[in-house]
Amino acid sequence: MFITTLDEARTYRSPLPHIRYGRILFDEKIIPGAHMGLYTMRFEPGGESTKHVHDTEVEVFFCLTGKGRTVVAGKEIALEPGKVVYIHPGEEHQTFCAGDEPLEMLCIFAPPPTDNPPREWEPVTE
Repeated sequence: MFITTLDEARTYRSPLPHIRYGRILFDEKIIPGAHMGLYTMRFEPGGESTKHVHDTEVEVFFCLTGKGRTVVAGKEIALEPGKVVYIHPGEEHQTFCAGDEPLEMLCIFAPPPTDNPPREWEPVTE
């Protein structure tokens, strides 16, 4: 068994010009042998991700707060609280904060991502 809270998860800030923050709640490094990874991503107004692909991982977005859009395999999808988006391995995607408030999402990866950008980002200290 493993239990954590959002407050216990370390926050990482992506390199500029992308204005976003990631928290790793768990993955294989936190729970050896985990079959999935759980993260939060927060995009500040005007923030966006890079266009990217996960070769072997499913990624699921669950929008918690704010408004945004994601483009998955060329299709634009509006993001708002409660929206769930399932992204198949190999589907190119990019996400944008489209509002005046931060866009925050719960991101689930299965299996845990082999490339783990938040761990490569700058840790945020309070």
